[in-house]
Amino acid sequence: MMKIIITTICSMSMFVFLSSFSQCTDERSLQDDAPVTFGDVYYQYRAQAVRDLETSFTLVIPLKNDLPSSITLDSVYFKGKSAKLQTTVNKDNFYFAKFITKPAYSEDIILSSDLAEEHQNKPPKPPIRIPFELKSNECIISYIQDGKTRYYKIKGIVQKRQNGVPMSPNNKP
Repeated sequence: MMKIIITTICSMSMFVFLSSFSQCTDERSLQDDAPVTFGDVYYQYRAQAVRDLETSFTLVIPLKNDLPSSITLDSVYFKGKSAKLQTTVNKDNFYFAKFITKPAYSEDIILSSDLAEEHQNKPPKPPIRIPFELKSNECIISYIQDGKTRYYKIKGIVQKRQNGVPMSPNNKP
């Protein structure tokens, strides 16, 4: 009787152990088929006239056709950063994401011989690591379809210069 109990416990433990590995599939696996037909995806740096202003670039994702109602474009991973996708008011088939490379201001750091005053300094935020390895001309679109988050890689992204804006050091072709 004791041997049957031990065998049953060992079998159940082994079943639980092995079934735990079946859930380890990568939920971030890339889809082979695009959820929609994308136009020519590009990015632009914002012209910088004043040195202390925010430095950023915008990734522009035009769609060639309407987005199905069962799909919602959510966010994008590009150049080691992530951002939420937004659509313009006038164009439903035109998505963009703004990436800030340098904030408009930096907080003052208190330097003092009194440790209580320096204790008010905020610790630096660690850089956010994205869960994908990407080349400089690739991005990953995160979208929701049928309640599940899915990912699709877009390749061949180019940088475009803003029209009608003077060239700045960060905006060279």
